[in-house]
Amino acid sequence: MNKLRRATTQLFHRGGNSSSPSSPTSHRPRSQTNMPPTAVDPTGEQISTSTKFTWKITNFTRLTGRKYYSMAFTIDGAKWRILIFPKGNNTDSLSVYMDFAESASQPAGWSKHAKFSIILVNQSSSSNSKRKETEHTFTSREADWGFTNMIPLNELRNTSNGFLVNDAVIIEAEFVISELEPEGEQLRMSDKFTWKLTNFTRLTARKCYSQIFCIGGTDWRLLFYPEGNGTSHLSVYLEVANHSTLPEGWTRSTAFSINLVNQVNRDDSIIKGTQNEFNSNRVDWGFTTMISLSDLRDTTKGFLVNDTLIMEVEFDLPETETGETNPPPVQPNTDTFDSYFTSLEQFIAEAEISLGKVGTSLHDQAAVMTFEAPGIEEINNAKQSLKECLSDLFKLNMRDRLAEALSTLSRAQTGLSTEQQNAIRAFQSNFSEFTSDFLIFEQDNSEFELQKVTKDQMFSAMKKSHQEHLSNKKLSEELEREEEELKRKLEEVKSRREKLVSDWEVLMTESEEAKSRYKIQEKKVAEAEEKKRVAEERMSRSTTAWSNLKAHFT
Repeated sequence: MNKLRRATTQLFHRGGNSSSPSSPTSHRPRSQTNMPPTAVDPTGEQISTSTKFTWKITNFTRLTGRKYYSMAFTIDGAKWRILIFPKGNNTDSLSVYMDFAESASQPAGWSKHAKFSIILVNQSSSSNSKRKETEHTFTSREADWGFTNMIPLNELRNTSNGFLVNDAVIIEAEFVISELEPEGEQLRMSDKFTWKLTNFTRLTARKCYSQIFCIGGTDWRLLFYPEGNGTSHLSVYLEVANHSTLPEGWTRSTAFSINLVNQVNRDDSIIKGTQNEFNSNRVDWGFTTMISLSDLRDTTKGFLVNDTLIMEVEFDLPETETGETNPPPVQPNTDTFDSYFTSLEQFIAEAEISLGKVGTSLHDQAAVMTFEAPGIEEINNAKQSLKECLSDLFKLNMRDRLAEALSTLSRAQTGLSTEQQNAIRAFQSNFSEFTSDFLIFEQDNSEFELQKVTKDQMFSAMKKSHQEHLSNKKLSEELEREEEELKRKLEEVKSRREKLVSDWEVLMTESEEAKSRYKIQEKKVAEAEEKKRVAEERMSRSTTAWSNLKAHFT
């Protein structure tokens, strides 16, 4: 019911048990504000019939309380009352709810299912009345239910609309008493539900439902066919009551047993257990041949006493039951993988095309920056040293030797042309800056080589990942084929098991019928044997008399 309430919050909502003042569809828990009805009833007329209650509220605009109750009225064996919020239940609309008046005095685990309508009567034209319908299973936690937004307050207070006439408002509650619902008591425990059906032989409907009960976090109800579901047996099933409101793909895996109580000797009760995975294609499950109708109606058997039948459904709940079902595991979306690795493959292809281009330009710059050694044979040892230093400049391990050669040549008076002397002085004056430039280049070049090696490693890692992706994709396809095959086999096994159970039930039914016929036939054989014995005695007397007569005349 919680999912239904959330999905239809603006249509109807229970009146109590909400602690959030900000919610537009709830109000404070009833235990904090509930007062005796005689203390809160506004003046007015209140009329009750077998299925309908009318409440005429006078002096409506002068009501100052937050909420008001009608007097209690009895319909379908239960006491009810209407609960209203004249100024809205945290909303700008009149809020109207149906309240189960005797909730405080009910036993633990009680529930009462009701289908009803609330009508805001238009006193000018009844055809313009506002009517809202709903149904709900009332419990100790949800003892009231109805409509938070019955009508906007501005529309209600506009006397020309016909809802407020002479400062009076008329509200009606009308119940739908289903002819398909048999009379009886219905009790729910933590893992068991008991249904006591009275006037069983007077039921005329083809199938009947119990009230809705909540066990293990799921709303259930019993479904039975009094005249059998295509068979001469009582048919009983367990159904997920709110299956139409559950999300797509829902499942409930449940083990349970249905007990047809023998009211004379409980040890002779018929108990049948099963397990089923309920889903949208299989919302009910149970036993088509619970008991033969002849045995059921035989009052000496103990199942039907005072035209009353008792059925129980008991659930096998785990010790750690929390009322929540485990959602199916989320399957990874392999399409995401395919999309990503396809783009990665394109990225790798583009990287391979440009691979090798990066890095050559800096080496070319190095070649341009290299100075050629002078080729003058007449140079002295300093010239030779300068030549050696300049030819191996990039190693930067000749700096001191080069500095010494430049110092010597800058002081030389002979052996150098004017141009050579000018070149040496120009280079010597910027010697520190030049050597610094070469050092920085060497460092940057080393950094470039390091980053290039790292990039190549990342490229190799990408290619390896892509190869692993292709392997995983292939394996995934194989696993999908295996999974489909297993699903097919599982469905086949389930189908065979269902057929086996069905055949087994039929076999048991046929065996029971054969047993009954055997007992009847055994009695017939005994009767025939007795007749035969009597006939033999009479035949013996007749034979003796015949023999005597024949002896005297032949």
